[in-house]
Amino acid sequence: MKSFNHIFDYLLETQQTDVLEYLKSIWKAEFEDDNLESNLTDNFFKDLLPKLKMSEQLQKELKKGLSLFEDLPFLKPLLHLAKNQIENGGKIQYNKWPIIDKDSHPYGNLLGSYLIINCIPDLINKYEQKKWPLEYCYDILEDISLWLEDHHSHNNIYHLKETGWISNHFAGNIFQIGRLQFEMRKDYNPFNGYVNKTNGTLALFVNDGQTIRSDGQFNGTNNISDQNSFTTTFSQDREILKGHLINPKGIVEKIISILKSSEWDHIIKEEANYLAVHIPASGPITPDKINLSFEEAIHFFEKSFPDFKFDYFGTKTWFMDNQLEQYLPGSNIVKWQQGVYLAPIPKADEKQCYERVFGSENIDIHSIETTSSLQKVIQSHVQNGGHWRNSFFYLLKKDIPLKKNHYRKQLEALK
Repeated sequence: MKSFNHIFDYLLETQQTDVLEYLKSIWKAEFEDDNLESNLTDNFFKDLLPKLKMSEQLQKELKKGLSLFEDLPFLKPLLHLAKNQIENGGKIQYNKWPIIDKDSHPYGNLLGSYLIINCIPDLINKYEQKKWPLEYCYDILEDISLWLEDHHSHNNIYHLKETGWISNHFAGNIFQIGRLQFEMRKDYNPFNGYVNKTNGTLALFVNDGQTIRSDGQFNGTNNISDQNSFTTTFSQDREILKGHLINPKGIVEKIISILKSSEWDHIIKEEANYLAVHIPASGPITPDKINLSFEEAIHFFEKSFPDFKFDYFGTKTWFMDNQLEQYLPGSNIVKWQQGVYLAPIPKADEKQCYERVFGSENIDIHSIETTSSLQKVIQSHVQNGGHWRNSFFYLLKKDIPLKKNHYRKQLEALK
């Protein structure tokens, strides 16, 4: 228990008692074996890091940082402990692992990176055994360098706080396919969606009992309530579907719509399988790249996960805030919005928008210095009394490739 005692003392000294209790709960004496070796060697780094498209500066920093384990050898068991967590389906949650400050070691900020990187050979082996394209593996692991560079751009230091998110990649249910990442999920949004049996029109209803503001957003969005809000109704039987439809621009309609049940198939519903889409910050999201990713994802998941039946894609993101259309006409973001079915979501707020655009959700949006046209747009909207919010989008598998205003035109024809 020598190493654990050292870690115990360090965590007490630095007042990381919650981390200490967590490590106690997962600690195994076998990880203190001095003969256990990690994957963090010079040869390993020389071969791997370029495949992850890391900059030369970041590669050099990671190689220099290996001195962390030479100078503080009591940290070595953490590599094996983290690897064991990943192998057993767990995650390396950032707030549950030690923070090594600069006073303790100049490269202590890289500990989280090493905990993740040490697990990569097992992920590569999994892809090879499953006969999944190895390029998908290296592409999704680019998240490591993307997040490290993002933190460096805002704080002038390499630090990986997204270890929990990146841990998901090792479970084998999230894949980077071209420009986008895809994750197998079940739908728990308060919606019911139906596809017309004849012409393929999508009609999306809000569930019964939802409180909607007069602007068509859920009451409480951005912590703003509306005394003129209304409560939705929805019912379905063998004869009719009756309720409040969502306009594909992302607005719940106040009027009641009625459809004939026999003419529609129930596709979007609670616990329905779908592919959640994640958008790494790795370059342009041109329509060609987006469509190619969607098409390739359909082929890959139908072949590799035949038991995972799904009819649509979707995700919650600040990208799908319908207000962006008035500020960024003709942009790739807006082209994407115009090709999908937007839907408001409960408890939507501006946090993800600020985090993605400015690097932190905890900012003073009114006074922060803007350095890009997008940042200027985000700030100007708020300074003029507006609020940003994340939204959801739906895209039926059958409606790929994206077509401009496809769902909007369908709804207009329906009426």
